[in-house]
Amino acid sequence: MKYRNGWVSNSSTTSFVIMGMDFPGKLEDISNLDFSDGKQIAGLKDIWTDAAIDIFRDTDWDRDSLDHVLEENFGIVLYEDDEEGPVIGTEVEIKDDQTWGEYREEVYEKLRKVLISPRVPGLVGGSYHC
Repeated sequence: MKYRNGWVSNSSTTSFVIMGMDFPGKLEDISNLDFSDGKQIAGLKDIWTDAAIDIFRDTDWDRDSLDHVLEENFGIVLYEDDEEGPVIGTEVEIKDDQTWGEYREEVYEKLRKVLISPRVPGLVGGSYHC
């Protein structure tokens, strides 16, 4: 019989670190919304900006998922952390001549394009099952 010492895992998880924030609310399955129904759209306006809702309205949901739409149109990533819930922000890509404060402001401006009330972003990490 063989024994193994140390850490062993059979699970498939991916870890991430982004410059962002916890998602402010529950993720709704936007792909199932009827964008001609004003009541369903009104529920989105508590979290999402009009610019984001317009993109959602014009999206081919058979092909695209919410995270793909946000990244393609706004440079924003959305991850569902297994422990803490969804987080939203950008991949950490600070420029050589950029300070952390400048980078944080850049990410904040991106978040303002999609969220009604974004918080000042910080480093957020987590993991999710693949």
